[in-house]
Amino acid sequence: MKALHLLAAAAMMACGAATAQAQTLLPAPQEMTMGKGYFSLTKPYDVKRETTVQTDNVFLTPFLSKAVAGAKRVVILRSGRTANREAYSLHIRPDTIVVVADNKLGFLRAGQTLQQWQRDSRLRSCDIADEPQYQWRGYMMDFSRHFFDADFVKRQIDILASYKINVLHMHLVDGVGWRLVIDRYPRLTSYGAWRKRQPDGKWWQAPVEFLKEGTPGAYGGYFTKQQLRNIVRYAEERGITCVPEIEMPGHNDEVTACYPELACRQPEGEATRKLPTSTELCPGNEGVYSFLENVLDEVFDIFPSKYIHVGGDEAGKGAWHTCPVCQRKAKELGLSNTDDLQAYLISRMSRFIASRGHKLIGWDEIISDSLNTDEAVMVWRDINHSRKAISRGCDVVLTPTSNCYLDYHQDDPSNLPHAVGPYLPLEQVYALCPESVLTPDEMQHVLGVQGNMWTEWIATPEYAEFMTYPRILAIAELGWTGTAKKDYKDFRKRAIVQVDKLKAAGHNPFDLRHEVGEPRKKK
Repeated sequence: MKALHLLAAAAMMACGAATAQAQTLLPAPQEMTMGKGYFSLTKPYDVKRETTVQTDNVFLTPFLSKAVAGAKRVVILRSGRTANREAYSLHIRPDTIVVVADNKLGFLRAGQTLQQWQRDSRLRSCDIADEPQYQWRGYMMDFSRHFFDADFVKRQIDILASYKINVLHMHLVDGVGWRLVIDRYPRLTSYGAWRKRQPDGKWWQAPVEFLKEGTPGAYGGYFTKQQLRNIVRYAEERGITCVPEIEMPGHNDEVTACYPELACRQPEGEATRKLPTSTELCPGNEGVYSFLENVLDEVFDIFPSKYIHVGGDEAGKGAWHTCPVCQRKAKELGLSNTDDLQAYLISRMSRFIASRGHKLIGWDEIISDSLNTDEAVMVWRDINHSRKAISRGCDVVLTPTSNCYLDYHQDDPSNLPHAVGPYLPLEQVYALCPESVLTPDEMQHVLGVQGNMWTEWIATPEYAEFMTYPRILAIAELGWTGTAKKDYKDFRKRAIVQVDKLKAAGHNPFDLRHEVGEPRKKK
């Protein structure tokens, strides 16, 4: 485990009868020692700032706003140099709380811990020295298959932030729906954001029938630019960065339905011949690059995030083989196969994204010989795919289907609504251990971990929460605490406490108390 490099407010006390294993914080702090007694939040206390850093935030402010000038009990906010921007320490005693951090974000993380630690308007005495294992602790939500509105997104941000999740990956576009306004291409939302409603399990197995906005029965929706800016700001205030995903070159049925000139063409004179159909963007068409650059310029204006996700997965390249425009482009570039046009497109868009001060990240299909060190890879198929990216000097986010796909069944399917994929319970999410696959040198390129919520079968806010919680809590703990002290039994106990809190707050998590376990195999 990394050295904490924290300025401790006081020496750690010897462990008493209540140990760190008995505490309920999630994610668990790196170091925690229990003390005696409680700091009551109902009795008067003053606040003293021994720092010039901005300390007010949505988590600390509720404590600071109750200050009574001159009170003997005191909350001290103190600067302390740390090697990690998110690091903090807490010293809590019946008459004193000392919060130590190096910057605004560190004080925010301390506030998140204090908010979760308080019980019945009091804080148990303890010493905490804490910092995250990884810089990327993510949750992805797919808004294309089913649209979820801004209010729902903000409610999830509130929950995610309380567990120190710090990236909201917004999958805003895919073949069945475009979910953000692009002024230069209004049909993307006036037509590409709406489809004929069909029962779940059928709509995505056949070509999507898009409809004009306002058509009776049209199903879909989209975010306005102002709504997205509000979401980005709301998340930032809670320590979360919103990372947008704009798919390319695959998963673009909605784009080519709106602007068919961006798809591949059939060879002239062969209209009656059976050729591969294409809903992918045509990588040989210069108009495609103009389109993508124009779209991204509007995306940059909304999302200040360092990384911009470009998808890059599951592109059907069959039509490229017969498209004269693709063939001509491949020959011009000296490529041996039109399939290699994907690497060209990704590399070209990477340069454009970099020219605007951002970095490209994409699913692991973007790994190619042209991948450069400024790009990052989100590894979904298998952790071993990260080795090739790392060998090229690229950083990776680990989100393998084996542990991180939250749309998979979390319990015996006979007891649950329908979902896609195999059995993936909380314990299996928690079992993710990158260190068991990657070498220490390779681990230096791991930005972090992420849980993904694809919504083919998830059409309601209630079901989305049911599938997300508590499994995202395992991602939160792996991302923050790491794997050195993993203890699933202890984690599960703490997760049950959090499930109860979520239910009491009106949310709809899966109830771990009623977990059945692995499905029985049919005889």
